Amino acid sequence: MKGYNYFFSGVKKILGEDDLTIANLEGTLTEATEKPDKSSQGNQAFFFKGNPHYTEILKDGSIEAVNLFPPTI
Repeated sequence: MKGYNYFFSGVKKILGEDDLTIANLEGTLTEATEKPDKSSQGNQAFFFKGNPHYTEILKDGSIEAVNLFPPTI
């Protein structure tokens, strides 16, 4: 099994040398199990979530900030 350091292993040195790395997460990291109400989003709405322990992957990869949702145009 590969550890948290696997995901950014190819770019960790580069990301670690900058002042700030921002990633587009497009979801939340939560232990919540309830599903959000899709009625206001239409039938094609998708909601992504991940385990809060995934913050270790981001920290190990020198990701200092993330945005949670994509910008709307």
